[in-house]
Amino acid sequence: MREQKRLNAWINGAALRDIDNRIHVINITENAPDQELTWADAPGRNGQRIMGRVRRSKQITIEFDIRELFNLADRAAIVDAVNAWARDGVLKASHRPHKQIRVLLTKPAELNGARDVTGSYTVEFTAAATPYWEAEEAVELHMTGASGGGALEIPGSAEARPEIYITPTGGTLNTLSVSFGFYTMNFTGLGVAAGNTLAITHDNNGVLVIADPATSKLEKRSASSADDFSAAPGYTVASYTANTACKAVFAVRGCYL
Repeated sequence: MREQKRLNAWINGAALRDIDNRIHVINITENAPDQELTWADAPGRNGQRIMGRVRRSKQITIEFDIRELFNLADRAAIVDAVNAWARDGVLKASHRPHKQIRVLLTKPAELNGARDVTGSYTVEFTAAATPYWEAEEAVELHMTGASGGGALEIPGSAEARPEIYITPTGGTLNTLSVSFGFYTMNFTGLGVAAGNTLAITHDNNGVLVIADPATSKLEKRSASSADDFSAAPGYTVASYTANTACKAVFAVRGCYL
């Protein structure tokens, strides 16, 4: 039971406490997100209308101390090792089981006073591309044929973006219409050969990527198409229509505030 109460954190699968058994994680702090609200006057009456709500980033700070009182060189080496561990990537924390967050290292640990053996150290991460905790496992909807539709239940407490994979099986994929929730993208002239996969995903900076498998197909999207896909938690309808038989996978990681 006592071990379960001890905090730990992982970056890209590597545990902070595995660096050295003298590391003790004091706290993991999630600061209030950097959020911007846009307001407009309500003509003819009191009050204002909210026009937009944008979450720009989320900061997570890990505070630790070192259970080594006498060997100052060892203390400095452990701080260096923690900074080698702390990097951009996928962060997991023991107090957030089955969740992860994509972060950038924004402040490494500082040694400060070499003789201060009672002080603590902090490492700061910032999630900007996707400033939410995400579920480790995605919920998925699988379909086959030249068209298909269905619903999936998105967990969480914030809007989530899907990853969509369309693999033609009956011939070359040229025309495609994909819908997710209230948004639709239409494509022409794709030229995706049978067996290759058209992936509609996002890179590490949160930028939309549409590729087969490494050739961008963004320019094949119609001007009237949605800029991106997203949906609130709950049941969401997904569908596609293609010029040839395909295997389609819609995968969504639930997002948490």
